[in-house]
Amino acid sequence: MNEAAVKTALLRYLQEYYQNPEEYLVVEELSLNQGRTRADLAVIGPRMLGFEIKSPRDALSRLSRQLEDYRPVFDEVTLVIGVKHLTGVLNLIPDWCGILLVSPQGGEAMIEPFRDPRTNLQRDRYRLAQLLWREEALLVCERYGFDRGVRSKPRREMWVRLAERLPVEQLAFEVREALKQRGKSWRSDPRDAPPASGKRRRRRRRSRR
Repeated sequence: MNEAAVKTALLRYLQEYYQNPEEYLVVEELSLNQGRTRADLAVIGPRMLGFEIKSPRDALSRLSRQLEDYRPVFDEVTLVIGVKHLTGVLNLIPDWCGILLVSPQGGEAMIEPFRDPRTNLQRDRYRLAQLLWREEALLVCERYGFDRGVRSKPRREMWVRLAERLPVEQLAFEVREALKQRGKSWRSDPRDAPPASGKRRRRRRRSRR
């Protein structure tokens, strides 16, 4: 079983619990910590849930670092692993992380619960704010009257302002709402997009002279 097969099985498993598209957004490869880590799957609804997949073909060498990036933003974190990884994972993860076991059955990957996740009490306000695009962060600042002095500043200044002034639960709510509003256009901040292809071609032509 590779990661793609496990992710397909996980999506099928989660459909039972998160079927209402008006209440839940399921996002694949959600960027965390400014792109250092991507959550394999995130469910964004009344809470934000993170799922990290370690198929039987995967190593666990990056797991500790990945969990360092999951911890500041998700209400719950669940590892989706093959049975061969169970002992190693239990030695690496905190006891509030949930575990789903995946195994082959009839040519497909099948998932069953092993340990339920508990609420993560270690979220970080600045790292939550980092999930907001610049315009989203500005809108939240405006909503609470925090925008004075940061309107023309880089987005990191808005992240700092929000982290300093909003309680973690309120900030988490604003982040969840912003992510759900993106719908299918959630991958990257439009202000971070590369220049148009024509501009790139002109720069390359000048560099050859």
